[in-house]
Amino acid sequence: MENLNGLVELFIGKTFTVPVGSLLLVFSFFAWFVLYEKHKWGFLAAYAFMFYWGFIVERMYWVNLFGDNTVGLVLYIFSALGIGVMGVVGLFQESH
Repeated sequence: MENLNGLVELFIGKTFTVPVGSLLLVFSFFAWFVLYEKHKWGFLAAYAFMFYWGFIVERMYWVNLFGDNTVGLVLYIFSALGIGVMGVVGLFQESH
């Protein structure tokens, strides 16, 4: 239970920034995908933007948060790689 409380405290009061230009770009992509009924591509685009915002734009936030903790940095790298691999696998799956 103590580990869970430490994890919750890690994220309480933290803010992430998303540039307005990126928001406009992603909403325009989503509108285009919905209008042309390309739902799979819309989900993949959402996945890609979440990866971009969470791991690339906010990279310094995570590096500063983990500091010299090598376990945290390894977890960060493997999470990013795992999400990237899942996105590529989703790209090549056939639509049902």
